[in-house]
Amino acid sequence: MQSGGKALRNVWLAMVAITMASPLAFGRATGDRRGYEELLDALEYSHTTPDGNDLILWFRRNRSEAARDILGLLSDQANSLSGEDRNELLALLAEQEEQPLLKQLTPRSKEWSASVVLQALGRFGRSDSLPLALDELARISSRQWRSKRCRETAAESLASILRRDASGFAQLGGRAKRLSEDGITVLAQACAMTGRPEAIAVIKNLLKIPRASELKVLASLESLRIPREGFNGRHADVARGFLDHQDARLRRISLRVLRASGDSEAIEELIEALEDKDRGVQAAAANALRELAGTDVAGADADGWQDWYEGEVEWWADNEFDVQDALLGDRAVSMLRSLRSHVFLRDRLTAALRGALDHDDPGVVALACHMLGEFGLAHAAPDLCESMDTSHEDVRSAAHTALQRVTGQPFSQNRETWWRWMH
Repeated sequence: MQSGGKALRNVWLAMVAITMASPLAFGRATGDRRGYEELLDALEYSHTTPDGNDLILWFRRNRSEAARDILGLLSDQANSLSGEDRNELLALLAEQEEQPLLKQLTPRSKEWSASVVLQALGRFGRSDSLPLALDELARISSRQWRSKRCRETAAESLASILRRDASGFAQLGGRAKRLSEDGITVLAQACAMTGRPEAIAVIKNLLKIPRASELKVLASLESLRIPREGFNGRHADVARGFLDHQDARLRRISLRVLRASGDSEAIEELIEALEDKDRGVQAAAANALRELAGTDVAGADADGWQDWYEGEVEWWADNEFDVQDALLGDRAVSMLRSLRSHVFLRDRLTAALRGALDHDDPGVVALACHMLGEFGLAHAAPDLCESMDTSHEDVRSAAHTALQRVTGQPFSQNRETWWRWMH
């Protein structure tokens, strides 16, 4: 058995051997602050080729250290690291959520692929990272844009930044003009994914850029859901500008946007579109009408739809007050079920359904949440968020499911997360 002094000497010799073989291995072996400082000194004053695996392993064990030092170190030695190592370390750096990272990353961003930089910015970036994000968007080649994963990564990263800091919408105008057709399309999709009302003006301006694909940019409005009172149907106003366009494809897409908006005020324009000379436009109008009505009332018969529309308006005039009273009392469940046949009146039913969310019976509240989800009323999102604050699991689950449905957002069943996003 070795004496304590001899054993300690052997450990010291082993550490020296490790250090001589690879300064980075010393940082990996010690895993403490002293090892980190030795690692930096060794790389700065030696010509040792850094091992990307050592850097990544050290960083995982020492996440509290300054991200800027590691990034500077990596950037100085970037040519010695494999692309896979650089990309993995950049992703780890992004998890630190330190703004100094942005300053370090900006002049060195071209050492990584544009999609990787965008992904990193999406993890921590706020509005001040948008200039770099848009520069990276412009750097993606037409060949890279063919990749669905590339498009989805870029759109989600930009959307994450804008969700985190809505003041960034104001920065998109000038820089967007330098983007390619694909870049403009992805930016429009990212704006729509945020569910923010500011997205409407940005998408409207993107449509004015000469090389923008009106078809693709306008189509992005289909996925826009705005959880704010007063904004329901605003994006439908943008689509209305294309209902008389000479290109039938744009007329079709505008009708799809109207369908997705759930704007009942578009009903007469949809009925009129049934008589369009293009069969595709007629079909799009009929689909939109079925969506608004919740059922196929009259196929492609414009007169039939007009009669139905007038009947719905008359029914509401006769039953408005009875609906409100019933939803507050013992007839709530039966009234809620009967309202499923009046989906078209979803906008007018919002106030009554909100009242049902305060009902004493959790079963009534859960059913009201389900109906708000079925109706797709995005501006009812704040009320649904409030309904998640309950001890009744069925109500909380129904409110969460409805929130995801009406907003298109993927957030978990965490009320604070939803509240921060909406405000």
